[in-house]
Amino acid sequence: MLHRQYTAPGHWGFPKGHQDAGESEKETAIRELKEETGIDAVNLLEDKTFTEHYSFLKDSFQYNKSVKYFIGFVPSMTVVTPENFKTEIPKLKWVNYKEAKKLITYPAAKGILDQVLDFLGSI
Repeated sequence: MLHRQYTAPGHWGFPKGHQDAGESEKETAIRELKEETGIDAVNLLEDKTFTEHYSFLKDSFQYNKSVKYFIGFVPSMTVVTPENFKTEIPKLKWVNYKEAKKLITYPAAKGILDQVLDFLGSI
């Protein structure tokens, strides 16, 4: 599942978000997936995660970020559009590896895609 990012129009990436106080990484992943895609039934593969590191400049300050991703299995690829889509995520798309590689904008996210493919090919 990819989404076009509302904070950087035209850029495609994976659903993600900030961890709330007292929330586990798994709880964050499940909550963010639901908020951004409407998917509320997901089985996360907990023993393997993938971490993306990136930095960006904003207002003359460099931010260094790390995002942890889980592999999730869903019973249906149907997406229910939540009300917050008008302000949060404007477009969602299920894609195969080849299309994801073309759509994903940032090199670090493309690296995560490659790591996931390698991992899935090894199990």
